[in-house]
Amino acid sequence: PDKDLKSQSSSVMAQIETGSLVAIIVNPLALVRTRLELQIRRDISGTNHSRGLYKGMTDCFETVLREEGPKAFYKGIYPSILNLSRPVQFLVYENLKQMYANEEGRNNILQTFSFAILSRSIGAIVGNPNMVVEARLRKLNSNFEGKTELERTLNCISTISKEGGASAFFRGTGIGIIRTIPNTLLSFFLYEQFLAFVQKTNSD
Repeated sequence: PDKDLKSQSSSVMAQIETGSLVAIIVNPLALVRTRLELQIRRDISGTNHSRGLYKGMTDCFETVLREEGPKAFYKGIYPSILNLSRPVQFLVYENLKQMYANEEGRNNILQTFSFAILSRSIGAIVGNPNMVVEARLRKLNSNFEGKTELERTLNCISTISKEGGASAFFRGTGIGIIRTIPNTLLSFFLYEQFLAFVQKTNSD
């Protein structure tokens, strides 16, 4: 048990460190994606149809860099770095696997899929507040006060809390879980197949 706990702790720490590094690298892309998604919604609704819309990804990059400066690409970086949805998802999944494994230490396909959906749901609930704050910070004209990105992040959290209470941080959680179920099942299925292959290779 102590060995398993140590192994899980190491895995979780590795995921947190890797996730932080990935967040730093991909945050500019995430900001551009958010801007493009929000402009599409405005376009469909008929609001601001003729102005403020980017022509595409390259134009969005260039416009943000020209009008807001390079620091703008790291709006929302703190909630992104501190998003623990993946480590929590992994921890829940691995613990469920161990709890319900058969005598050979294996799980059937139904258990695997059930654990994948449950762990993904818990991970989504844990990570949704971060995603809400990220989106608010990255949207165009998100003028939250603060000299630093951290101060703006804290101001954003305070504003969301005052406007909608605690429930505001969990808006869209349900639809987000449903939307990612196919991807979750495929990801964990491939993960288990690869894990089985590695274990078989090592035993040979």
